[in-house]
Amino acid sequence: MNDICISVIVPIYNVEPYLSRCIESLQSQTLSNIEILLIDDGSTDSSGKIADNYSLKDPRIRVFHKGNEGLSATRNFGLSIAEGKYVLFIDSDDWIDSRMLEFMYQKASVSNSDITVCGVEVEYVKEKRSDILIFEDLEYNADDQNLGDLFLRLEDHKLSNFAWNKLYLLSFLKNNNLQFENLMPAEDFIFNLSAFKYAKRISVLSSPLYHYMRRDSNSILTSYHSNLVKIENRRICDYMDFLRYFHFTEEFKKGKLEKILEASLISLLLNLYHNRSPFLESRNKRVDFIRENIFSHKDMVSFNGNISYRRSFLMNLFLFLLKYSSPWVMESIFSVLFLFRKKFVTLYYKFREHLIR
Repeated sequence: MNDICISVIVPIYNVEPYLSRCIESLQSQTLSNIEILLIDDGSTDSSGKIADNYSLKDPRIRVFHKGNEGLSATRNFGLSIAEGKYVLFIDSDDWIDSRMLEFMYQKASVSNSDITVCGVEVEYVKEKRSDILIFEDLEYNADDQNLGDLFLRLEDHKLSNFAWNKLYLLSFLKNNNLQFENLMPAEDFIFNLSAFKYAKRISVLSSPLYHYMRRDSNSILTSYHSNLVKIENRRICDYMDFLRYFHFTEEFKKGKLEKILEASLISLLLNLYHNRSPFLESRNKRVDFIRENIFSHKDMVSFNGNISYRRSFLMNLFLFLLKYSSPWVMESIFSVLFLFRKKFVTLYYKFREHLIR
């Protein structure tokens, strides 16, 4: 029987300033019988060399260098070589509490869980503040409880989507052919929708053991995504299939559809203004995109003020413009907002919690 408790999979791509802290947080774990898989996804900085240097001093570290394929392919490669009973995915610019692996392994072992979830501390680096995302300690059994309900409860606490705050039983992932698809920024969300459908037992630890570093807090999307329309359509379809699988009522599904549609539409809008967006070159193209991909869904949004979740200022502004204005007006308002963000960064940070969901 393999005595490695956990394989920690760390995809690496151009994270030279942050990688040492990530690796050292893994080396300092109170659970020692782990393997640390550092997978260099074609980095062009010194990240690969840093990983190699750590491996020379710690036999638990294995380093792999490969051509750039993206996060999903790199994680899947890690799954193919992992030798532990459980796997954990860590983003290479984040770090974890020294007790995270021990606590999660104990919880997973005692409850015999396919998935174990922990809390998260979100650290906004430039703003020098943090948010704690936690949920109660509990265990769910698919024979007695609705795991879809647990996913939605975790979603309300912003803990359902991520892959990196979850410990997965490796045999569970392999037996159900669960792998990541190249669907950034929705790949973790879609992966977990499938994982929760197949799982038999899921447990939760209330402690915020994962430290998620938010360094680029200017925008919801940290990269421009040329195929975001297709990805958002996939996100919505898989989410609705998930709700049908767990037999939620039609009224409940309608409310959830509206919420995820709102989030998808505003993501499409914000993607237009990313600093690498080709749409920055033409206002007419931005307006056409807004008309064809956002206002075309206007009839699917009820604009109901009696909702069970709190909308941000940015979302309320977006919905107001969608209901009462035109694509030209919406484009003008958001162009001004993004100009303000670019010219007055410090002031923008002070209002960020009201502007960004």
